[in-house]
Amino acid sequence: MLCLVAACGDDPAPPAEAPPDEPACPEGEMATPEGCAIARPAGPCPAGTREALGSEACAPVGVASCADGFEAHPSGWGCRPVLPTAACAGATREILGRSGCAPIGDCGAAFPPAGTTHTVDAALPDEAVDATHFKSLAAALAAAPSGATIAVERGRYAESVRLTKAVTIVGRCAASVVLEGSAGAAVVTVSDRAASLRGVTLAGGSRGLRAEGTARVTLEDALFEDNAIAGIDAFDGAEVDAARVVVRGTREESRGAITNGVLADAAAVRLVDSVVAGAADAGLGTTGGGSLRLERVIVRNTVPRSDGVGGLAVRAFLGAKVELIESAVVGARGAAILGGGRRTAIVLERSSVVDTRLDDRPGLQTSTGISIQDGAALTLSGATVADGFGAGVAVRKGAASASIDRSVVVNIGADGVSGNGVGLVVSDVSRVEMSDSAVVAATLSGVMVDLEGAELTIERSIVAESRRSPGGGKVPANSGGYAVIVNRGAVATVRGSTLVDVQDLAAAAAVEGSILRIERTLVARTKSDAKDRFGHGLVALLGGRLLVEGATVEANAGVGLLFDRGGGVVRDSVVLGNAIGVHAQEGAELIEGDPGDDATDPRDVWISPDTRFIGNATRVGSGSLAVPQLF
Repeated sequence: MLCLVAACGDDPAPPAEAPPDEPACPEGEMATPEGCAIARPAGPCPAGTREALGSEACAPVGVASCADGFEAHPSGWGCRPVLPTAACAGATREILGRSGCAPIGDCGAAFPPAGTTHTVDAALPDEAVDATHFKSLAAALAAAPSGATIAVERGRYAESVRLTKAVTIVGRCAASVVLEGSAGAAVVTVSDRAASLRGVTLAGGSRGLRAEGTARVTLEDALFEDNAIAGIDAFDGAEVDAARVVVRGTREESRGAITNGVLADAAAVRLVDSVVAGAADAGLGTTGGGSLRLERVIVRNTVPRSDGVGGLAVRAFLGAKVELIESAVVGARGAAILGGGRRTAIVLERSSVVDTRLDDRPGLQTSTGISIQDGAALTLSGATVADGFGAGVAVRKGAASASIDRSVVVNIGADGVSGNGVGLVVSDVSRVEMSDSAVVAATLSGVMVDLEGAELTIERSIVAESRRSPGGGKVPANSGGYAVIVNRGAVATVRGSTLVDVQDLAAAAAVEGSILRIERTLVARTKSDAKDRFGHGLVALLGGRLLVEGATVEANAGVGLLFDRGGGVVRDSVVLGNAIGVHAQEGAELIEGDPGDDATDPRDVWISPDTRFIGNATRVGSGSLAVPQLF
């Protein structure tokens, strides 16, 4: 029994060797066949998320959730409003989230309302007219005391009136009560008084409503239609508070005259659950320190004036403020939102600017979703700019600025002049900070920072899927498809972000004085063109300077790090699986080591010892390689 247990007569088998330990990678890194690399998801992430270094899970980015009445954009990036396909007509209106039109007010409600003191009825027999019953609104206003409530029965009333007392005017509903103004006069004028109007249509006239001075006007369930100059015109300190109101088809008074569906000139207008549609020149405007606040408002299908100018949805100048809260701008022309001048501020929260059309005038065939200039400031929070041409968001000249947070710019097509369709433009002494946001499917370049004094900081964001240009102007066909271009003395920092799936090159600093900092950022999967050129990751050109730290430059079809007459410093980064790891040419010189204070020559390229080259087909390129020509 002992021999059976101990296998007597045979030497004992040697113990099996334990398999060697897998190489341990530091926290935040993962093992690859070639060694440790910074952790990231195994493959491309779905829309609304990005590959963030340091984690194998996709990280959410851009708009977190759509507001009520909005739905996900077809790309999966950002939100679009849910609206009827065609604009509503007559006494009906669009409501966010509905595919059909709804009546303005309730024509079947009890009438006259409780508290009525005076009535107006165009069909009233002459013998029935007395101290409280009238055939015209003007007659009722002349007789009514301050504080009166005047109920207006169905009918069409051809009169322009001025309110000289604090009164309430209530029509049966906008579909059945029409106040029609005379040429050259507002339908209703309120000066230095409190007034309330509801359940009426204000048609024609030089304006629908003119509120001025200390006027305080409340509007409800009203239609402003075919007014000249403005549907609602608030001036010189007036305040207008409107709910469930439609301003439609505002027209110019004479050829080339400035026109706004709603105007706040040194005044304040608040619109809630309302519509501004089909206005000539501009849907809404404010200037002189005025303010517009739009809450769940639809601004739709603005058109140019008869001289071909305009088609904006919203414009603000000279210290004005515009707030769009859960609102939608659809089908503007040329520029959807335009702001300019010091102390001018435009704010979009959980709102969308979509389907901006090209200005169709010869030589001006471009458009911009949001254009900020001359010291104005823009704030985007949970906003979407989608489906335009030329530029999605442009912050241009004169110390303009923008803060972009948890927002999306998606699908910006080429214009008809330059062939460009840039998602975000920052130029000429302007500054932008973008965080937790996405710029996707732009044409030529996702982001462009241009001219000395322009500065951009991008954090925890993604720029992806940029497309080549069809060509136009100086841009050849099939050019571009970049993520970030920093040009002509501009400065940009991309930190903790993702630049992926673009064409020709991911990011570049071009021309002496331009600086591009890439920190803790993934730069991956840049594609070459049809001639197997380009496909580069990070590039310094023509004296531009590239400063890279903690980045991963991975799986680019061309060179991971390319320096052509430009220089820079690369520290603590991973260059992984590119056709060529690093290449310097046209006077740029590679130096292995940490530069310390010695990085003074603009064409020196310092590669620090803690930068790792893993699995590149070629570590260091040779000869002269093709680089894209930037425009």
